[in-house]
Amino acid sequence: MVDGGFFAEVAVEGIAYHFDSPYSYKIPFELEGRALAGCRVLVPFGNGNRKKQGLILSVKPIFEAESGVKLKSISAVLDKAPLFDDEMISLVFWLKENTFCTLYEAAKAMLPAGIGLNYVVSYMANTVTTEKENKLSEDELRVYNYLKGGCKFVKKEKILSDLGFDNESKILDKLVKQDVLITNVDAKRKVGDLTVRNVRLAVSEIQAEEIAPTLTTKQKSVLNLLIDIGGASVKEVCYFTGVTPVVVSALEKKGLVETFDSEIYRKPGYDRSKENAPSPVLTASQNEAYQKLLDKYNAPEGAAALLYGVTGSGKTQVFLKLIEKVVNDGKGVIVMVPEIALTPQTLGIFYSHFGDSVAVFHSALSAGERIDEWKRVKNGEAKIAIGTRSAVFAPFSDLGLIVIDEEHEHTYKSEMSPRYHARDVARFRCAYNNALLLLSSATPSVESYKNAIDGKYTYIKLSQRYGKAVLPQVVTVDISNTQGPLSNELYEALEKCLEDKKQAILLMNRRGFNTFASCGACKTVLTCPNCSISLTYHSANNRLMCHYCGHSEIYTDVCSVCGEKAVRYAGFGTQRIEEELENIFPGARILRMDADTTMARYSYQEKLTAFANGEYDILLGTQMVAKGLDFPRVTLVGIISIDHQLYNDDFRSSERAFDLLTQVIGRSGRGDFEGKAYIQTTLPDNDIIELSAQQDYESFFEMESVIRKSMVYPPYCDICSVTFTSELFNNSFKSAKIFSDMVIKAVSEEFTDVKINLLGPIQPRVSKISNKYRNVLTIKCKNNKRFRSMMSQLLKAYLKDTKNCTASVTVDINPLS
Repeated sequence: MVDGGFFAEVAVEGIAYHFDSPYSYKIPFELEGRALAGCRVLVPFGNGNRKKQGLILSVKPIFEAESGVKLKSISAVLDKAPLFDDEMISLVFWLKENTFCTLYEAAKAMLPAGIGLNYVVSYMANTVTTEKENKLSEDELRVYNYLKGGCKFVKKEKILSDLGFDNESKILDKLVKQDVLITNVDAKRKVGDLTVRNVRLAVSEIQAEEIAPTLTTKQKSVLNLLIDIGGASVKEVCYFTGVTPVVVSALEKKGLVETFDSEIYRKPGYDRSKENAPSPVLTASQNEAYQKLLDKYNAPEGAAALLYGVTGSGKTQVFLKLIEKVVNDGKGVIVMVPEIALTPQTLGIFYSHFGDSVAVFHSALSAGERIDEWKRVKNGEAKIAIGTRSAVFAPFSDLGLIVIDEEHEHTYKSEMSPRYHARDVARFRCAYNNALLLLSSATPSVESYKNAIDGKYTYIKLSQRYGKAVLPQVVTVDISNTQGPLSNELYEALEKCLEDKKQAILLMNRRGFNTFASCGACKTVLTCPNCSISLTYHSANNRLMCHYCGHSEIYTDVCSVCGEKAVRYAGFGTQRIEEELENIFPGARILRMDADTTMARYSYQEKLTAFANGEYDILLGTQMVAKGLDFPRVTLVGIISIDHQLYNDDFRSSERAFDLLTQVIGRSGRGDFEGKAYIQTTLPDNDIIELSAQQDYESFFEMESVIRKSMVYPPYCDICSVTFTSELFNNSFKSAKIFSDMVIKAVSEEFTDVKINLLGPIQPRVSKISNKYRNVLTIKCKNNKRFRSMMSQLLKAYLKDTKNCTASVTVDINPLS
């Protein structure tokens, strides 16, 4: 054991969950001061010492390392400065415990795509004695002689290829250990910085003026410009003087100017033209809400609040005012929105108030834009981060406020590892920073509303719409005997809306032309060959498509089962509704928004901006048109059909239907014009429809709470879903049953204090996706440290049992789908 020095605890990439933990590595003397907590490193791992990337989680004196264990050394430090501070490293451990992911998976999820590294390992011959050279094997000597003649590093791949060694050969690392070779690692980001070439004087202004008469006319013009302005980009200098870069190069050769590169940020293409907007002017009720939030923000400890208000009540104005205060205090703010579709409109509001101190985070940005926005926050150049779920990881070192707008939305829950909910991550970060967490919604999640009325969150309510706007009149239409997608009532309302030169929003929460196709002869429904789900017909490409795995096939009316020419499609999707509207209202300008029409970059922004500018009369779409959008000229909302939302096999189906109806109804009549909303349904007396028509969330919550409490569903318990997937159904079911037995044994022996209700294994409604069968265990529980400890222990035991571990497994706490 070495007396002096340090070692690092490292999260290593690509480690299986049951082997994952911080691994200890010695920090070589030459890397001390560079190998800091939060930096990525290259480390040897496993018996073969294969090079892997890792993240340093902590640095400790070497005497604290485990006694008697010989530590491997870190090979290289890949970052010039730490990417993670103490808070974010703590969050890595929190994510591992709460989402059952590995440490490196957690760290990777917190960084922008594109910041990943490619690294090149190269070698050069060291000076060795004749005695050491004579001890080398034949192959080792070939390597040494190959490199001995040169005085530069040669890439690993070239050495191995030229000398005929296998790519997995360890001979080079062996020679490094013997001090025969010297190794070097060059790390480069997958997406580099964007730079611009600049030029400035390399001599004093007096010297430049003295030399100028000896130069050509073009050279003189460049020199005179630089004497005036000091420096500029080469492109700008050439533009203003009318010369080519060759002239600048000639001056550089004479030693009169010098060129250098400087980094410039790639900025997302959003409209920043409206700046210097006045501070929000609040109504009496808004100001009362603001003062309550201000008190919580000024409290010495972290806090959480729920801002509940009817649609159009001006919740945004309240938290804008609060954000002004937080930013003026020099603290950072995160504002989250649930969909990319909301981001352009939200950004427009924030750019107009806060200008370039706003950074944006979401998946539609290019990799370079994501990195640059992340750096602007990291470097303190941006004080507000706005975006979707990933914005919760914005690297503020002085966080003061996190706002989660439309907090009820399911898109805040990640469906990929790590399976976190942004609200839970936000609570962790606010507690760490003594910051305020503000949840905002017209239809809060049942869990958040219960926390508010129980006093865990501060409860703040806005009961009235902002300004002169009033809630829309809602008409429920029974379509039991209606042919086609539009009832007479909705048709007449659309006709009047178009005559009045106003705008309408229509919701059809199913994309495609028709929802399924079936054979009229043998009644076979055409299903995906890879998934247990029917195919959807898309008229644009005349194909049947699976919305789960992406499978598609040409539509034909010949049945593959019975051979009859009797295949017909049925049901309505957004494409079919669009075609019907074009036939009924040939002069109307119709904009369709769904996953099929918004795949292009910035298409959300362009379409919503066009609708806001009055370029379209009718906005037709799936649920993305229902949330948070504010168009003053929209006076009509129509819900084509809601029935399929009401009776899904999910205890949250009523909540989702109420949220969707309430939100889309709230898009109508938000300006100076009164609004109307039409709900088409075969269930006009349904309680959910009636309560959403009245915008009565409190009554909905009371009704839903009674049901959930009696059935023991959240918020009266937590749910842990354990899913087993395999290409063989028997393997999936067998693994689920084995794990079920392990859980039962654990709670009856070591974890008797953990109270659970175990359901399953069962097949979900969609039991096969992408040719893999699924079986699910549902565990009703209390999600505390003790339960998570049990689940982690069982998961590791299952994964280590190679005989019975015949299916992959995922654990998800409180899944939303």
